[in-house]
Amino acid sequence: MLHRVLKSILESLPENNRLERIWKLAQIDFMKRYYNDRLGLFWALLNPLFQIVVYYMVFTRFLENSEENYVLFLSCGILFWGLFAEISKGGMTIINTKIYLIENIQFNKLDLFISHALSVFMGFIFNLFVYLVLAIMLGANINGTLIYVLPILVNIFLLSMSVSMLLSIVVLSMEDIRHLWDMVIFFGFWSSGVIISMDPLIERFPVLLYLNPFISLLMNCRNALLYGIPPEFSLLLYTFSFSVILFAGALFLFRRSEHLILEKI
Repeated sequence: MLHRVLKSILESLPENNRLERIWKLAQIDFMKRYYNDRLGLFWALLNPLFQIVVYYMVFTRFLENSEENYVLFLSCGILFWGLFAEISKGGMTIINTKIYLIENIQFNKLDLFISHALSVFMGFIFNLFVYLVLAIMLGANINGTLIYVLPILVNIFLLSMSVSMLLSIVVLSMEDIRHLWDMVIFFGFWSSGVIISMDPLIERFPVLLYLNPFISLLMNCRNALLYGIPPEFSLLLYTFSFSVILFAGALFLFRRSEHLILEKI
């Protein structure tokens, strides 16, 4: 039912109105997640809050953790890592899940990835709002450095889109990549500073900041959202450059493989 509604809406839009197509796709994708749920959008808030409470209890009540204001430290890591994980995992299969559109409507396939990322960002905005309310209540240093979250989000958007496009190419020939990527996400969750500070390890192995750009991204996120200090601009520039280069490479490979998509599906 929802598929037919989506097709009719997109077909009614002018062919040259690309931005409106992307926005409509994103809106419908976001609403579709909670279409049959009794609590609707409440789940967009409840799920991350539940995870934060569980991790907080484990790492403050059962395991020793000396991090100051740990609940904000933890929730910041979970929110931003979850944003990347959801965009990359969903984007990997976006071609298969939206094949009914590709077969019936002529439009840029890249728009599917953009609209999917935007729909995830819509849910993220709810979570970020909850985080800011919690941060104010717990006395975090919220000030003008909050503006630095915007370039960090652009960075995550480019990084997630790049990974999505690369995985969508690979999954057409090797579906096992879905399971492998689940393992990568799990490993990245524990090795990117989501749960614990990576400072002691970085002091011994500074190269980790460059091997795993998400360590730098999370450090700068916490600087802006928790500590109220400007980001490390050298790291911000590095991660942004890394994401732009990766995005350009992923887009090039996706364009080269685009003609094979309908043949493979």
